[in-house]
Amino acid sequence: FNMNESSCLELYPHRNRSNCPTVFDKWLCWPSTPPGKITSQGCPQKPGLNTSEYAFKYCQLNGTWETNSKINNGTAGYTNYTKCFFPGVPYLLEMCQKIGTEKCTSITKWTRYLEMAGLTISLTSLIISLIIFYQFRILRNNRTTIHKNLFISTLLHIMTRLVLYVDQMVGDHIQKT
Repeated sequence: FNMNESSCLELYPHRNRSNCPTVFDKWLCWPSTPPGKITSQGCPQKPGLNTSEYAFKYCQLNGTWETNSKINNGTAGYTNYTKCFFPGVPYLLEMCQKIGTEKCTSITKWTRYLEMAGLTISLTSLIISLIIFYQFRILRNNRTTIHKNLFISTLLHIMTRLVLYVDQMVGDHIQKT
C-alpha cells in the first residue's frame, strides 16, 4: 500500500517525548527512535534503487533527527540513502545538484533519445546483416554460423533494451498526465 504521513504516524505512534519523533520522509516511515541511536530499514522499492541494501537515520542526543546542511531536510531530518543507490548514481545526483534539476532532466532525456537512436540504427544493421547471411548460400559455413548466433543474441539484447526504454517513457508520460 502507499504510505503517507498520516498512515505513518498511525503505524508508529510517538509515545516517548525524549525520542526522535516518528517521521515520513516521502519514501519510508521511520519509527520514534531513542536519542543517540541509528535506525535502519531496507531500501524502498523504487526504480533505480538497490533493495538489498539499507537506508539509515540518526537520532541526535537532543532527540531530533540529524540534518544535512547541503539538503533541505524539512521536519523529517536527513535520511542516508547513499547505500541504496547503485555505484555511480550519487556522483550523477551531485552533478545534477550543481547544474540544476531542469537542465539535468533535459540532458538525461536527450541522452536517452540519442541512445535509442543508436540502438535503432544497430538493430536495423543487424537485421540487414542477418538477411544477407541467410540469403546467400556461399555464406553458409561454420564461421558465419557463429556470427549469425552472435548477431541474433545482440539483436535480442537491443530489442529488450528498446522495449524497456519505450515502456519507461510511456510510464513516465502516463504519470505526468
